[in-house]
Amino acid sequence: MTLQQLYNILQTLNLPVAYHHFESRQSLPFIVYMNESDSTVGADNKVLYKAKHVDVELYMAEKDEALEIQLETLLDNHEIFYENPDEVFIEEEGVFKRTYYLTI
Repeated sequence: MTLQQLYNILQTLNLPVAYHHFESRQSLPFIVYMNESDSTVGADNKVLYKAKHVDVELYMAEKDEALEIQLETLLDNHEIFYENPDEVFIEEEGVFKRTYYLTI
């Protein structure tokens, strides 16, 4: 899967979506995603498998479990593996950020 394909999937939630950051202020909720790292597996001097490790951050004004379930269902339906989502409240911004750690 490419980052563009992931972007297209995330857009189906009808939320603003951007890679890394938005150029202007957005209304909540919105999604930001970024490729944090890549990994490879190889043998015999060949790369056999490549993976991108992508963080998908869901920003919300208040905790919204229904929206979280929507995002998780979307990822599940597209067989996109994610692990151990975590959540923080960013006091200076007054927003909740839930991060999903994907491997694509």
